[in-house]
Amino acid sequence: MWEKSVTYLRQAGAKALARSAYREAVTWFEQALAALHPLPDTREKVERAIDLRLDLRQALFPLNEVAMIWGYLREAEELARTLDDPRRLGWVSAYMCGHHLHTGAHVTEVRTFAQRVEAIAERLGDVPLRIAAQYYLTAVPNLSGDYRGTESTCRKLMQSVKGWPTRERFGLAVFPAVMARAHLACALAERGVFDEGDAQGQEAIRIAEALDHPYSAVFGCIELAYLKSVKGEMSQAAHLLERAVAQCHE
Repeated sequence: MWEKSVTYLRQAGAKALARSAYREAVTWFEQALAALHPLPDTREKVERAIDLRLDLRQALFPLNEVAMIWGYLREAEELARTLDDPRRLGWVSAYMCGHHLHTGAHVTEVRTFAQRVEAIAERLGDVPLRIAAQYYLTAVPNLSGDYRGTESTCRKLMQSVKGWPTRERFGLAVFPAVMARAHLACALAERGVFDEGDAQGQEAIRIAEALDHPYSAVFGCIELAYLKSVKGEMSQAAHLLERAVAQCHE
């Protein structure tokens, strides 16, 4: 009963992913992908094949399995092009943008992918995809040392997710509500605006811990630790890094 197998295996993977059991999630998603093969060749089968590869990217990203991620993304991109599916192609491009960002690509490549995602989102009127584009665009000015630009893009992202449930992650590894505030804290630190930066960083951590999402909490702690180090508060920076390590063990 391959049809039900794919459904239940993917559900198991999603549950593991939700509780940050990333390696377990990878196992379930890989099994779901294998169970997909015996099904008849239909458009729905290809759509599910793309979605499972994107699920695998979500589980592999916190594990830093960059080579595996890129392989799955390239496969997903090829499948999305054969279907002429702009929404799925938009998500593949978003995750490719994230891959380039985290593997040290030039800022131009990151910007190109993020703007491609933004263009698709605007054409489709797809709000989650638009937020994903903004999520990655916050990194572009930061990579260029444009901290006022970073501040602007972070505030734009915070405004975009306002009104949505805080628990909405929009298909991204770090909750956008956390990431925007954490990035903003660093940008403000570079400009010497420590009081607001500290408040934004603390709020990022508070949101992440309230959501019980260790990966987002780690991100918030590291970014606020950077602000503390710039400010010269080294003991507080060390304490935040210890909190980040504790979250990793969870």
